[in-house]
Amino acid sequence: MTHMKVVLGSTSDSKIQILKDILQPMSRQNLEISGVEVASGVADQPLDETTTIQGAINRAKNALSKTQGYDFAVGLEGGLHDVVNMGYFLICAAAIYDKTNHLSLGIGGKLQLPVEVSSRIKAGEQFGVVIREYEQKHQTDPQALLLIQALISREKAFKQAIQNAYLAYKNKHHFSQFSSAS
Repeated sequence: MTHMKVVLGSTSDSKIQILKDILQPMSRQNLEISGVEVASGVADQPLDETTTIQGAINRAKNALSKTQGYDFAVGLEGGLHDVVNMGYFLICAAAIYDKTNHLSLGIGGKLQLPVEVSSRIKAGEQFGVVIREYEQKHQTDPQALLLIQALISREKAFKQAIQNAYLAYKNKHHFSQFSSAS
């Protein structure tokens, strides 16, 4: 079995584990995944899809530029996207960037925020604070808690984004016109 070295533009243990959970079975290789702290270059709470994607790209590029000897870097960024007449949706993006300057992008499925949470974000509040207050308020509603936990952990959305980015990366010859995207 071959060996692949991947650097993640984050030191979050949960994000490193999510990355390993997806890449290990897809790559069919022994993986070495390291995390490095990098700047996203975007707001702490991206409020549109373009900014969220740019944050993932910046993280991947910055991680690769800070390290040596890795096959590629991965950047993960979570943000929110306002959908007309529906409020904010959670969005997660994954970017894979390699030494040949090839960029592959994946986006996870969008999950709608509850109306109250979305309204408070539109009023300028921070998602992390608002969603945890909402969680406390709905402790006795098991269905609401499933939604809230999915929004807080972002695990499923990040896994989808990573899977989509890796599929594009392994088939990069089909995407060569996009490989030098900013």
